[in-house]
Amino acid sequence: MENGLQGRPTTVCAYVDPNVRRLVDAINTSGLRCETFASCSGHRHKPSTPYVAFRSRGWRFVRFLLSAMRGLNAATRCENPLRLREVRDGEMAGSIRLGIYPWLLPGIDLTPLLTEQVTPPRRLVWLWWRELDELAAMIEGRRTWPSRQFVTLSDGRR
Repeated sequence: MENGLQGRPTTVCAYVDPNVRRLVDAINTSGLRCETFASCSGHRHKPSTPYVAFRSRGWRFVRFLLSAMRGLNAATRCENPLRLREVRDGEMAGSIRLGIYPWLLPGIDLTPLLTEQVTPPRRLVWLWWRELDELAAMIEGRRTWPSRQFVTLSDGRR
């Protein structure tokens, strides 16, 4: 199976947070000519939001990811961005960054969270980790819609 940008298996050499590792592995071994180069799972002990940065050769992975993120955003009622830029000749660099869910934190001023000035609440970090895992499962199964279990979990959190 072709993996990575050069058609060879990709492995992660740098440390990867355990809660984002499955997603990093799913992207790197997807066979869609892409590889990750940075990631963070979000933490309870420091201000940050989860992200995965990747490079993709061609549009196959990007098209799939656009559909998958649309399904994930619909399930979480969030607008998690997918950022892309062309690096050179059909190679793109992009990133997925998970957001803040206002419905999860009613009555809380979200500005300090959005500007990464305070540490996120435990329930938000827990939902981020579930969402990273669900996106990994979607890539592994080539699904563009989250599982019923994840949708039910997201519905129950509102």
